[in-house]
This record gives sequence, structure tokens and C-alpha cells, in this order.
Amino acid sequence: MIYIKYIITTLGLLGFLYGNPSVPKDEENSLGGIQFFTHYDDKPITSLKIPADSYLTFRDGFSLEFDFRIREKNPFGYILSMSTQDVEDLLVLSYVDFRNPDTSFIELSIIDNPTLITLPFPNELISRYEWHRLEMVFEKDFIQLTLNDSISDSATFDPIKINEFGMIFGGITIKNEPPRMDIREIKVLYQEKGVAYWPIDEMTGDVVHNSIGSKHGKVMNGEFLAGRHTVLHSVYSTNNLLNPITWTSIDQDELFYLFLTNDSLYKLNIQTWGMEAAIPFKKIPKKHTLMYDDYENQLFLFHKGGDLPVYTFDWEAGDWPNLDLSLKTEGQYYGAKRIYNSDTKDIYSFGGYGYYTYKNDIFKYSLSDERWAKVQPKLRNNDIFDSRVPKYVYGYKDKIYIIGGLGSRDRKQETGTQNYFDIWAFEWKTDSLYLVSEKGIHPNLNELIGFEIWEEQNSAFEFICKELDSTFTYYLNIFDFPHGSKLEFPLNFADYFDLSVVNDIQMGLIEQTSELLFMVRGLTKVNPKQNKTHFFTLALPLIIPQEKIESKNNSLALIIVLVVITFGGFWFYFRKRQKDIPLIKEDVSDNRSFDVLDKGVSVQLFGVFRMWIDGKEIFKKDWQSKKSRELFIYLILKDHYGVTREEISLTFWPNVASDSAKNSMGTSLSKIRKLLGKYKKHLITKDGRYFILHGDTFISDYSIAQNWLQDNNSNYKPILKLFEPNGLLSDNHEEWADIIKIDINQKFIKRLKNICTQYKESENWDPVEEIGEFILKWNPLDDEALSIYIQSLKNNGKPSIAHQVYLDFIKLYEKEVGESYTIK
Repeated sequence: MIYIKYIITTLGLLGFLYGNPSVPKDEENSLGGIQFFTHYDDKPITSLKIPADSYLTFRDGFSLEFDFRIREKNPFGYILSMSTQDVEDLLVLSYVDFRNPDTSFIELSIIDNPTLITLPFPNELISRYEWHRLEMVFEKDFIQLTLNDSISDSATFDPIKINEFGMIFGGITIKNEPPRMDIREIKVLYQEKGVAYWPIDEMTGDVVHNSIGSKHGKVMNGEFLAGRHTVLHSVYSTNNLLNPITWTSIDQDELFYLFLTNDSLYKLNIQTWGMEAAIPFKKIPKKHTLMYDDYENQLFLFHKGGDLPVYTFDWEAGDWPNLDLSLKTEGQYYGAKRIYNSDTKDIYSFGGYGYYTYKNDIFKYSLSDERWAKVQPKLRNNDIFDSRVPKYVYGYKDKIYIIGGLGSRDRKQETGTQNYFDIWAFEWKTDSLYLVSEKGIHPNLNELIGFEIWEEQNSAFEFICKELDSTFTYYLNIFDFPHGSKLEFPLNFADYFDLSVVNDIQMGLIEQTSELLFMVRGLTKVNPKQNKTHFFTLALPLIIPQEKIESKNNSLALIIVLVVITFGGFWFYFRKRQKDIPLIKEDVSDNRSFDVLDKGVSVQLFGVFRMWIDGKEIFKKDWQSKKSRELFIYLILKDHYGVTREEISLTFWPNVASDSAKNSMGTSLSKIRKLLGKYKKHLITKDGRYFILHGDTFISDYSIAQNWLQDNNSNYKPILKLFEPNGLLSDNHEEWADIIKIDINQKFIKRLKNICTQYKESENWDPVEEIGEFILKWNPLDDEALSIYIQSLKNNGKPSIAHQVYLDFIKLYEKEVGESYTIK
């Protein structure tokens, strides 16, 4: 039986047919998991038993892996207990928070061996959007615990003979007491190569399916995270607010939802869903409005008329310095849409209305000069940008998009107005303005009440409210921005509210957690007498509800879609199984050729990319983007030669306009400097070239290898060790990386062959044999390496091995090249 819950690639397949957004394929972005509720929550406590009514059996030892995250701190909780039929809670894994103000701990105890292993879990890892990996290896007298492939400890004990166990996540046999945690991707690997795997990708119910066998688990009182991609998830409700909400914004860096009433500015912590602060706030002056820049935590005040100074809020004084309310506006630009550009520290204003006239003017306000300046846009293709009050403006990548609006081609209101559904792009570096789409947004602007772009997936969301005979319907239109076809996604507000008496609904997007956030003011069906403010999230990417698909089974097109989705789900499911259950776990630290600096930056490029700052490992999740991480690696590989801006643009943004590429590069460089912190001095620019400067506080194994190459060092053994087992950047298969790896490999192979020549002249054949074998492993079709290796084997008295090596080479050559090998 094919379960709809497995089909988490729905949007991707619909996108294939209709051009809609796709679900990301990166397994780090798995949609599954279970949220565990604790006695701190207003819900019954959660536990998960695996298997539900039996035991897992094995002969020798096993390894257990699972992903988890701690959403919030709490003093104590049981992560996992393991029992046999004879011994309850033989092994217990706990979360402990009360011992250190900055660090929590994960503790492992075995019966009669309390706190056998303790791993630090820094509080900075506590987050509802950061997953971590925990691995346990167990044998009869040995156990090892590893966190995130980096923090590890092991212990030995008196032999324990067990060949079966059951697991309880979130408690022990007699008590359920989990921490505030989520769990997903549970795998058990037995030494005799048996495997059990619970991906936890269900959406509803209480069964956690073993995708490889029949030993399923059972969850009590938990919530499947995959279900949050299909319907609204209620996260928080405020007490009564005496005044209406007049302004909202999201601080994407610090993860706060800011909203303003007449007398208070509220900060809702998106991490913990708790009210962080209520700051006394003077009432916004008449005809003024606010804008917030979360990049530098700046709050701006400006007059709606459009031509008066902009003021910056002083958080310490709680006031607007130099605010002059005596200034009079000419009132020409009411309704203009404004946006702050954090790159240039300027505010842009688009369109507006005043004195019965619509405007198509663009202005730029310089915070340093404190004045507005009119921008003369360079229109492309003889496009005409009609005068209007824009519906939205949105900063995305290096452009500002003007989205729809109400206006008039000849500017005058008395000649009639019209709605615009087009999308325009303004490139602020060149002042270029051009039409992107003539009919890019929803055709009824009155129904369009929100708009967001999920930059990670280039997906746009139109928030639509339709009214028919006092009946309200809310839904999203989803499309690849700006040209994609649209897919309708229903929103289940009616499950919570009588929509005829809802006062306000607003939508935002939380980038770090990949969620849409909705704020609703109104009476709930559960409590129809209290007018509260409620917050809901909708996890991204969205999954089409099963009912939505089945309700339209009379459409031939959707039948085809459903068939494709089903087979697509099958393909995704089995691909996922193949990727998620390796028989051998790669050790990424064996070939490190340097000591990590206690003070400074240490980088490993041979094998899997790893990095440490002041001895603390930096993980993928610590980088703000994949591009910035790859650019950092690229700059190290360019060594002391450096690289120009143009070379970087051609490598990482080859099909992007030059201005756009430069902007993207600047953003990536800024993220690198931010991560390096006090060591950002090692990223330098000189004579138009960018470098990573090595020194006492910045080392890399690549620099060590380059120094060996340049010094003509004949000590080859450290280099062989460095290249083994996986060579340079074994986890990076981008085209630019492959080109560099080929070049580096050729240089090192050439140097190793020269060393062989030196040893051959002195008839020292052991090093020649070792190097020849190494080169042939790296390039099995290198006939020069074949000659070196065979000659060394013969001179070392190993003619039969030499003959077999030659036969293997011929066989491989004929298979790969398709012709007989001719001795050269």
C-alpha cells in the first residue's frame, strides 16, 4: 500500500507538470520527525516505543543513530532508555541542563554504571531549527557515544551479554519525562549487517513505520512534524491587547516578531514562542509610519507624504532624536512604497499619490546626507512604467521588485483608475527599470492581502482572501518567482475561527526556520468571548493535503498528476533508503595532518571539508549559505595568487548579470567575514585580487601541501597520508572544484614521479614501489605509473605480483577505453 505520507515530493512533481515550486532534495532538509511534549506544555507527555510490542534481536553488537534537536532548555529529561525482557532500563540516555550556565550535557548510564559517558551540549546548539546527530556503538564490554561526528567519548565495563532490546524515547519504563526535543531518522545497524530504519515521515496517527522490516513503533501524545507542512500549526496566543496592532515586522537575525500598539512595542521570541519584552513606545505621530531593518536593528520613522526627513530610533533613549513635527509636507507621495537597502544604507521610494495625481517617481533617501534625491530610471525596451500606488515592493537578491498597484497611465484620477497586475524590477546599482511580467500577480488586488518570497527556493506566496455572501475563504497562490504557474493551497483558518468576525490576518516569512507566520486577531470557536491575538506557522515546503487531491479526482489532469506523484514517491522513498543507511560510516578525521589551533582558524580540505575557530568546530549549519562556504574554500585553493572579482563571478554566478553577480559576491564575502569574526583580517583584498592569508592564526592542510610542493621536499610519506583515503575535497563535486582538483592532482603526481626518478637512480626501490602503487590507485589508467610500479616490483623480487598488476591494467584499459592496450 502506498501512503500519501511518503509523497513529500508533491510540489516538485506538480512543478514538473505545471511549473510550480519544487521540494528541496537535500536530506538535511528532511520534513519528518516527532515533537515531544513535556510537563511544561499544556498537552499530555510524549513517548515513543520501538518496537511497539516486541524486541530487536542481534548476535554481537549494534550501532544506533538518530537526529534530534533540543527546542528549549529545561533542567532534565530522558532522551532514550533501552531494555531487555529481563532488565528494564539497562541503558539510559539523558539530557541535563542544571550543572553549567552555558552548557547542557548528554549523559549515558548503564545499569550499575551511572553517568558512564558525559558529552557537552553547548546552549548555543539549542534551537528549534537546528538538528543534531547522535550515534551510539555498543558491544558487550564497550560503548561509544558521538555527537555531530565531532564530540565523542567511549567507555568500557564488565561484559554484558544481551541479544535483544527495545527502546523508549522520552522516558524510562515507569516514567515519561522527555526534554523539549524532536526526534527523526532512527537507524539501527547490527554487526551482522542487519538494518532497521524508522524515518518518521508520517503525518498523522500513532504508528512509526519500520521501512525495512515489520517492527513498527508507537508514539503516545506526540505530533508528527510532516503534518505541519499541510495545515496551520497554532503556536502562541497573547492576552488581550487593549489597543489595535498598528505595525509588524520580523527580525530575521535574532528571530523576533515585532508588533506595535499605540503605547507598546512587543517582541515575541520566535524560538520559544514567548513574549520577550513589551517596550513603552510613544504613539507614532499622525501621518507617519515605520520601517525596520533587522540587519542593523534600526527602526525608521518617516512621513507618509514622502518628502520629509527620515528619523532613526534611539533604543536606549526610547525616542526619535531631532524629530521635528513642525515641518510641512507637500503631500505628493501618499501611498508610496518604501524599502531599506542595507547594502547602500539608502531608502528607496516608489510611486505614490497626491493632489488627485498618481506618480511613477522613484526617490532615494541617503541617511548620511539626510535628503531625498530623485532617481531617473533607465527604462529598457521602451517599457512604460505607469503611475501608481504600488501594491508591494520587495527586495530580492540585487533587485527591488515593484508588484502591481492602483493607478492611471495619464496620472490623473479624474480620467479613471485601473489595477495593475504586473511585476517590475529595479536594479539599484544601475538604476535600470524593466518589466518582468505583465500579469504576474493575482487579478483582484482587493483579495491580495499578503505577499512573501522564500528566497531559499525562489518560491513566492500570494495570500488571498475571498468573500462570497459574507463567507470568507483564505488560501495561498504558490509559484516560482516571478514567472511560474500558480498552485492553490488552502488555509484552514475556519478550523479555528468564525471568519466573519476576524479583525485582521497578516502573513510573514521566517527565513531561518523556513516557515510562514500568520498573525490573527479575532474570536476563536473554542473561546468566542475573548478577542486575542493568535499566531500560526505553516512549515515549508508545503505538501498538498490528501483531501485536496482526492476531491478533484474527476479531473483527468489531476489523475495524471496523482499517478506521477505516486511513482515519484516510490522513487524518492527507495532513493532515500539507499542514501540513509550506509553499511560503513566514513571517519572524517583520520587524515588530519595538523594540530587544530586553540587560538585561530584551522581548515581541512583533504578528505571532507572541516573547519575550526579557536578549537571549536564549525558545522554546515553555522554557515549562512552554501555559496559563502564554497567561496571561502575557493579562495584558500587559490593560495597566494588570489583571484579577481571577475573570476569569482564567472565561477559562481556565470549566467547572472555582472551587477547582480557582484552584489551576490559581496554578500557572500560579508558572510565569510562575519563567520571569521576577529580573524576576518585573513580575508584581504589587494590590487583588485582577493586572498586568504595564512599565518600564525590561520592554517590549512592545503597550505602545508603547497609548501611541500614548492620546497621540492623529498619526504613523500606525509603527502601520501594527506591524500589518503579520499584526496582533496572528497565531499565537493562542483565543476569548479573538480577542475582545481584535477590540476592539483596532476602537480602532485608529477612531483611524486620526479621523486621516484631520484630513488631509481640510487636503486632504492621500496619508496618507488610505494609511490608507484599510490599513483596507480589514484589513476588506474596511468601507464607511466604502471611502468614505475612494475619495475619496482621486479627489482624487489615480486615478479608474480608485477605480472598480475599488468594483467589487471590491461583488463581495465580494454573495458574503459574499448581497445587493446599497446605497450609504450
